[in-house]
Amino acid sequence: CLARLAREPSATTITLEGLDPDDVGSLLTAQLGSAGDPGLAATVHDRTAGNPFFVVELSRWMRGGRDLHTVPVPPSVVEVLRTRLARLPAGARPVLELAAVAGREVSLDLLEAAGEPAEEALAALDAAVAAGLVVEGGTPWSWRFTHALVREVLADDLPALRRARLHARLGEAL
Repeated sequence: CLARLAREPSATTITLEGLDPDDVGSLLTAQLGSAGDPGLAATVHDRTAGNPFFVVELSRWMRGGRDLHTVPVPPSVVEVLRTRLARLPAGARPVLELAAVAGREVSLDLLEAAGEPAEEALAALDAAVAAGLVVEGGTPWSWRFTHALVREVLADDLPALRRARLHARLGEAL
């Protein structure tokens, strides 16, 4: 459908971006009834990259005075992210799981040192970039999860023993 639309001369593609921190603050105020802690909007923005759906879903879990740091990834967000992850090619998810255990940003060097062949890691990361799950990181040959929530879902879905083994691989690599 998108390919057919793109051929139409009157079609315009609009690239959507997340809300900026001030707009996240306004949305949180509308959802929670007050502005709350001054750093809350910045923290929510960092965790969601300003995705309005993610901001609203997190705010629902924060009602009643729950601290953002104790709020789990809402089930609705988990399902959206799991669906996006399921669309990745075979072999991409294990690379992203290793990256998730490593942290919000990971370098190709670290993935290689932890046992991921460079070509497989690059293919997985390219697919994740195309799916909007990661972006290029702050340093050359590094990638960053677009939302902390993506990293959280990947890490939380891992059985404890697998997560521990990935931590061990990363520890040895470092």
